[in-house]
Amino acid sequence: KALLFSGRLDEAEACLQRLGHFLPLPDALRNQRLLANWQTLHGTLQALRGNYDAARLHCQAALQYLTTQDWLSVLLCHCMLARIAMQTGELTEAQVLLEYSLELARRRGSREAEVLVNMDRVRLMMLQSQPSLAQSLLRSELAQLTGSTAQSYPLLGRLMFLEGKLLLQQGCPGE
Repeated sequence: KALLFSGRLDEAEACLQRLGHFLPLPDALRNQRLLANWQTLHGTLQALRGNYDAARLHCQAALQYLTTQDWLSVLLCHCMLARIAMQTGELTEAQVLLEYSLELARRRGSREAEVLVNMDRVRLMMLQSQPSLAQSLLRSELAQLTGSTAQSYPLLGRLMFLEGKLLLQQGCPGE
């Protein structure tokens, strides 16, 4: 998951291939969960590479067998499905998936996951022609990250990049 989050797709793919050597497990339920977690990672990798049909199939299949212990995999599946929905113009579906993901991240107390979901929400707002809402959410996230003592520089960098993209879309290339 860390390799996917950091954008190291080739290394993530090699790792996923090695994970396949651990199947099957003697316990059918654990085997289903392991396979579902693998499908989550593989679906995420496919989505990040632009293979949306394969990504959708893997993520939807994984969601059938993931448990509450696999909350991060559930979150990944929903976020990837939301991104695919945004790509295909299914903005209402994307919004529902992202709202669920945000709720899950907050319930689990994962600030980093919440920031990542909110970045997708900003992208959705941009697609929905809601630049002021997108800018407001983005600035709120930036303020929280820059104001915290334990800064997450990769997240901060991603937020700043997204802010630049939003400003460019609003016709402010100098900013």
